[in-house]
Amino acid sequence: MKESMHDWREAIVAAIALVDSANASLDRVTIEGKQFRVVGDRTTSYGWIFVFVEESQPSLCTELLKSRFGLTEREVQVAHLLAERYSNREIAQQLGVTIFTAGRHTERILQKLRVSSRREVRAKLLE
Repeated sequence: MKESMHDWREAIVAAIALVDSANASLDRVTIEGKQFRVVGDRTTSYGWIFVFVEESQPSLCTELLKSRFGLTEREVQVAHLLAERYSNREIAQQLGVTIFTAGRHTERILQKLRVSSRREVRAKLLE
């Protein structure tokens, strides 16, 4: 019980930080060392409502992906993000690269996986 109370306090602190943030595009928070995406927020007459979804990556073995599809270490990282429906802008922010670089990684992954769209990446990785 005590641990869940602590988790809730951390979530409330993160939500307050989002409301007070000067950066309106903030859409991720860290709670208890775990990454969460804000998938919904709105204000009501009672206050703010936030929906946090824990970020997870497909449980795929990096070495398996590298050998099966010929991906590099960085391409495996990008493939995981694509599977989670990240945009090139979000990938660039997550990995600290330019949008152009994220786009090039995305193009190479689509070629190596032999898929024609970003939407097909997750299904291909889980085959």
